Amino acid sequence: MSLVLDSEAVSRLIAAGGSHVGTGEERFQQPGKDPGAVLVAALQEAARRKLPLATTAAVLSEQYRTSHAAAVSSFLGRNRHIKVVATDERLAPVVGRILSRAGRGSADHVDATVVATAGLSSSAGAVIATSDPDDIENLLDASGFPRVGVISLT
Repeated sequence: MSLVLDSEAVSRLIAAGGSHVGTGEERFQQPGKDPGAVLVAALQEAARRKLPLATTAAVLSEQYRTSHAAAVSSFLGRNRHIKVVATDERLAPVVGRILSRAGRGSADHVDATVVATAGLSSSAGAVIATSDPDDIENLLDASGFPRVGVISLT
């Protein structure tokens, strides 16, 4: 099992200055900046169960678009244990199939990469931490991945 972070989850962690995310030693460097109780609880549970953390390169591209590049790079440098999954020749057809089955377009590409990453991450399943549970669940229904759950950050 693994915990897959969508764009909003990563954004909240970057904004909070998170370090050692998912190790059980979470520290948020900016006072008053909290990524949210649900996300912190999910990260602590992942650490307790020694679950791997993952996100996608597509999620990071959104972060570089909306956040200061130095903050994104700093977050990644402090959290090298978070696996960043590339949209490669293995993932691309799965993403395309999910979008097609869900009747969605390229605007949902990033969410579809998160769903595909979760679905392919482990035979034991995965959980997606997301602020868009309805969109993710729609894509999950289309994906056919039976062992992927959703934690809503909203």
